[in-house]
Amino acid sequence: MKILRENLAKGFSAIKLPLMILLVSAFAILFVWQRAYTLSLSRQIVSLQTQLRNLRVQNSTMERQLSSLYSPDRIESLADELCGLRYSRPEQKIYVAENKQIPRINSRWRKSIFAIRRYFSEKWAYITGKRRPNKSIIGAGSL
Repeated sequence: MKILRENLAKGFSAIKLPLMILLVSAFAILFVWQRAYTLSLSRQIVSLQTQLRNLRVQNSTMERQLSSLYSPDRIESLADELCGLRYSRPEQKIYVAENKQIPRINSRWRKSIFAIRRYFSEKWAYITGKRRPNKSIIGAGSL
């Protein structure tokens, strides 16, 4: 039994050194891998922070552009230039007659009035930025 213990002790001491080297190597590889992974994550964080900063600057620039596009002075000038709309003058008055029947409009005229109204409403929606112009809009020259 004593000989068996001595042989076992010799065999274990012979395995001890390679086992320790293998264990230390595994921990070193694990440490280096963790450090490399941490560095790559920190680079990604810096990259994403830079991208976020650039997007915030771009967002503020677009908000300023949007506020200038929605300014009442710009809309008023576009209405005047593109559609010929102006504020009424004090001498211009509109009287609405009470209880008068409006004569029926010929269907051909009704269609053209509808087309004119649709054209200007689409144009106004495009100017204010609420909607893109439709390709099927009837142009002013085709009426």
